Amino acid sequence: MPSTRLRLQVRDHHVVMDNGILRVTISKPDGIVTGIKYNHIDNLLEIANDESNRGYWDLVWSQPGSTRTTGTFEVIHARSFKVVTENEEQVELSFSTTWDASLQGKLAPLNIDKRFVMLRGSSGFYTYAIYQHLEGWPGFNLDETRIVFKLRKDKFHYMAVADNRQRYMPLPDDRLPGRGQPLDYPEAVLLVNPLEPEFTGECGHIEIDTHLITALVERWRPETHTFHFSVGEATITLQDISIIWALPIEGNLITGVDIKWTTQQWQNYCHQWLGFRPNENAFKRSRIKLSSLLDWLLNNTCDDESPFDAVLQEARVCVMCIIGGILCPDATGNTVSLLYLRHMEIIDEERPSNWGTAVLAYLYRELCMASQRGKTNIGGAMQLLQIWAWSRIITLAPIPSNNAAALMPTVIDVENILPIPPYAARWSYHISRTHTATNAIRIIRNTLDRMQENEFIWTPYNGDALDIHSLPLFATRTPWNIRCPLIHYAIVEMHHPERVFRQFGMVQDIPPNPLISERRLHTIDRRGRHGEDWASFHRDYIVKWNDVQSMLVVRPEIVNGRGTVPDYMNWYHQITRVQISHNIGSTDITGYRPTDTRDWEYVYNRMEQLVLDCDNSGDDIQSLRQTRARNRAIGRDDAGPSNVYTPSGPSNIYNEAGPSNVYNEAGPSNFFTPTGPSYAYTSNMPFSSGDFAHNIHPETRRHLGISPVPFDGSDVNTPIEEPQDIHPRRNRRRPRCGTGGHY
Repeated sequence: MPSTRLRLQVRDHHVVMDNGILRVTISKPDGIVTGIKYNHIDNLLEIANDESNRGYWDLVWSQPGSTRTTGTFEVIHARSFKVVTENEEQVELSFSTTWDASLQGKLAPLNIDKRFVMLRGSSGFYTYAIYQHLEGWPGFNLDETRIVFKLRKDKFHYMAVADNRQRYMPLPDDRLPGRGQPLDYPEAVLLVNPLEPEFTGECGHIEIDTHLITALVERWRPETHTFHFSVGEATITLQDISIIWALPIEGNLITGVDIKWTTQQWQNYCHQWLGFRPNENAFKRSRIKLSSLLDWLLNNTCDDESPFDAVLQEARVCVMCIIGGILCPDATGNTVSLLYLRHMEIIDEERPSNWGTAVLAYLYRELCMASQRGKTNIGGAMQLLQIWAWSRIITLAPIPSNNAAALMPTVIDVENILPIPPYAARWSYHISRTHTATNAIRIIRNTLDRMQENEFIWTPYNGDALDIHSLPLFATRTPWNIRCPLIHYAIVEMHHPERVFRQFGMVQDIPPNPLISERRLHTIDRRGRHGEDWASFHRDYIVKWNDVQSMLVVRPEIVNGRGTVPDYMNWYHQITRVQISHNIGSTDITGYRPTDTRDWEYVYNRMEQLVLDCDNSGDDIQSLRQTRARNRAIGRDDAGPSNVYTPSGPSNIYNEAGPSNVYNEAGPSNFFTPTGPSYAYTSNMPFSSGDFAHNIHPETRRHLGISPVPFDGSDVNTPIEEPQDIHPRRNRRRPRCGTGGHY
């Protein structure tokens, strides 16, 4: 048996801490961890590396005024060593250095004291650092500091390990020629032929939760562009498009002339701006197949010797793939409009194109169409919609990852100078419903029906977080709380922050009714409109957009937690319907148990009582047996009403249309089913290796028979398609839906 006595050995060039379980060797006076012995492994750290490159503190700093982590990388080397504490229970060591003014500009102006602590009987050790910046010293930005341990590649294969997650990590050999392709920064390498094939051009992805999308579409109201939940209205706003995807919400609007060209003319256009001439079968009128763009991109990659024009052409191809596959995919997900390419002819960093409002307009229109009776597919930014829901609906979201290793991109970024992972990277896996897959849509509907105020996060974004604090100005300069038109060629959809003030930290009052003129915008699309100048057609809305300050809407900030005026919820429940599901016997579904905060409070109280009972029983075997029997009775709900709190089930819900019109128990085959691969985010290749088949098909939903909000269904037409060679459609008014109440 190894000794449990804590020992400290101080040698000329290194120090050893040993508690019989763990032995840590640290260089002296540098304070670099050179060895960790544990569980019969002589050294957990990479023995092939130089001792100075095994376990160390480092930081990235920059001069004042700099942005992002693009400054100086520095490994912290100490100059002096001392023992802070040494006794039978604890050893604490100090490795410190003081700043030398003669090295200004080369080293961060800090006095640094690195500490290492070992306790008796512990299988780990602790480390922390004290940074001191004295008055009068030059200012600087401390972008990042970290402790790094480079583990043996023959012993460790994971870069993120959790109870429900194990992910292999890239290895140093992946930097070798043929496996890694050097990028603009010599420290960063794109993995083209890694030892683990799963890392090739991929870096984690977000799988679309098709059941969640279906449940959200059912609650979308086309006349207000909001989801109707039990706690009030909520929607995706300019704030979400800015923070989640950092898209510009200023600059040139995505609109213009609807060009009708021949295939040869489009081929010439692609050759000029994309650098290649696609085959004729790659075109469908003004759209091009994403597969043709992807094939060309994978076989024609620029390098350091490529001319600048070729680099721009490749960048345009990448952006076209992102638009057609993620930002604005149509219901098929196989093609992308070449009209977007017109907004990339001149790349102007000072005045970018306004992609944020265009993406949001497109998503609004797709949601409006998908929410109507008989619609069987949906396009638009489904990843954005899902991340929005995960950010706010805590009962439906995976646990976000705060582990930096879990957010590590699939490039080996030794100096850590690439941009930090995006906001959405905190979720790279989804909720598992292994035991409830066939009832997933019912579970989500029921969860939304039972939503409590504390289960919806109105303001989820932390302004101090790095991924938000580092957003570019073009995503944050324009106010988010503006009641404005969102423009995307023929599409104009209204942004309604006045209906969701709580999402901006303001008190929600009763909003005005939506305008009839805004609802009529749903009747306008591109069909039969060859040559239409949409900038001229929608000039009145463009004028409104250009006058941002006049569109600003504000209310008092929320104080004392009250987010609405007193009569808001009464008004809200009178004009809408927030419960979709029947009062089904959900507890009979295998693996499903509806819960709310009262349920968890009950569980907590029972566990606390159980601990107290056990403590009071001591060594009394008879008392312990009685405690066990009493808690078994609680598990069977036969302990008597005085001892047991029974969580309430779903409340009785009315339904005018009958049970057959509310939910479908036929299994997941009736729900949204993506036919293509999940999308991937990567800092170098913005797509997965397969086709961009969006093609999400919802179940043919059996509608409730009455609109939750009175609405004329004729205001929303069929999906946006390419202009056809037909006469423009006549405006014919359909009969009203028969509910008798219309805005």
